[in-house]
Amino acid sequence: MQLEELLIKQCKKNDPKAQKELYLRYSKAMYNICSRMLADQEKANDILQEAFIAVFSKIDQFKGGSFAAWIKRIVINKCVNEIKKNSRVSWENIDDHPVEEVSNDHEEQLNVDFAVINDCIKQLPDGCRMVFILKVMEDYNHSDISEELKISESTSKSQLARAKQLLRISLSKSMVA
Repeated sequence: MQLEELLIKQCKKNDPKAQKELYLRYSKAMYNICSRMLADQEKANDILQEAFIAVFSKIDQFKGGSFAAWIKRIVINKCVNEIKKNSRVSWENIDDHPVEEVSNDHEEQLNVDFAVINDCIKQLPDGCRMVFILKVMEDYNHSDISEELKISESTSKSQLARAKQLLRISLSKSMVA
């Protein structure tokens, strides 16, 4: 039996040492997801804690497969619910006004600090940021994003294109400054 399987088994028995070990193994990666999606460190910490409470209270529901993916799903759901609860996510009737996807073939290579990019992502409107994070950073497809966010696939695609457009503008301004 692998160590992770043993830890999960012990967590199912409410073993605090095993819970701490699993938390230490996954908390940094899950915090990064929370931080990117929520754009607020304090809120990211709160949601991370709520997510791990949910992980440990629902661990009996884990039936196998990738434990990391199972935790990630809980964390993303918590983040999405928090964003929906505390903001008015605007999809800007984007279904009616789709933005054309820009080809990556002719994009310039920019030498930009990751911190600047991260700050620009955090400034995106909630809807654009959620879709961008799920598609680009978490490798979801548009079908999964639409299901997760309860939007159409065309809205997901439009929000991604809008996010990229806003990021280009924001990064261009930060390069000049």
